[in-house]
Amino acid sequence: MADDIINDILKEKRRWRITPPIEKLLEKIIGLEEQIARYDPDKLNDRQKHILKTCEDYIKITTELIKAKGSSRPHLVWNLLHRVDEYVILLMEEHELSARVIDVRAAFDLTIKEETVRKEWLGDKGKLTEAFNDIAGGGKNIDKSRYMVKEALQYLDDFVDYGFWKLSMNILMSVLSAFSLAGFMLFYIYVYHHRFNTLLNESNLMPFAILGLMGAYLSNLLTKEDFLFVWGGPFFRYLFYNLMARPVIGAFSAVFFFLVEQSKLIFSINPIVDSKSIAVQSAVININVKPNVVEFVYIVFAIAVGFAGEKALRGMMDPVLKRLEQKAEKTKETNPEKKKNDKQE
Repeated sequence: MADDIINDILKEKRRWRITPPIEKLLEKIIGLEEQIARYDPDKLNDRQKHILKTCEDYIKITTELIKAKGSSRPHLVWNLLHRVDEYVILLMEEHELSARVIDVRAAFDLTIKEETVRKEWLGDKGKLTEAFNDIAGGGKNIDKSRYMVKEALQYLDDFVDYGFWKLSMNILMSVLSAFSLAGFMLFYIYVYHHRFNTLLNESNLMPFAILGLMGAYLSNLLTKEDFLFVWGGPFFRYLFYNLMARPVIGAFSAVFFFLVEQSKLIFSINPIVDSKSIAVQSAVININVKPNVVEFVYIVFAIAVGFAGEKALRGMMDPVLKRLEQKAEKTKETNPEKKKNDKQE
């Protein structure tokens, strides 16, 4: 079947499709085909014949997926090939199984680091340890040991497959975020940058929203945390959350911070005039800058807030609410005095 893939690609002059990942898949398929070809169906029982037929069907499905002109779905292909690799354990003769269990045990020990899982499988009374000892001792419970080795290999394959899938999703999000950042950056430079001061005087919010989006996409690129994806879950729902929801929060955060700055409730950006800064008394924090850099301070401020996104927004909400509450209390305190003066008049 691997020969069919190669002939199909060469026949349609699609040699460019023989990439390193395809080469690795073909190598795996050829190895599995050679392995299952050694088993004579006439010498197998009904259960083993069914397993052999399942392996052949899985390999056939993988070859059809690879030959498809669209997406080859590499994660599905590898999952199916790993299932074949696991089922073959149930067909192996004892001398083959003895060698295979050593490989599985070594790979499990090198790959799986979670202590609870290691104890369950590799401890003194672990499943894989007992299977290894049974096979090495002549196989008194050979059928049970086969299934234990198969289950251990399946756990290991699923762990590795999930790791590569998660890495693939993270790279996909980084690439899409890079394209989005480049697009919004070029749009901002072309449309807004040369007249930012004018828009700032008009309190135009659009430049701040775009700068917030840029900060959020930059955060996607620089973050060391894995993006939110669930293996087997609704892919596009999580894709849009990472690619749209988080940047929208970043854009809103940048706009909200700008409005807070304009209201002078918490902080104020003040230009220095004649070597003196004019502090706004109502603001808790005064940021004094030279007049010729005010524009750049606002730009850096919007990108930084968009980068922090939800964290910045959560951190600002409490001070804003407390400040509004203080303003309301001061208003209440002044009202009785006003009423008293009115009565005296």
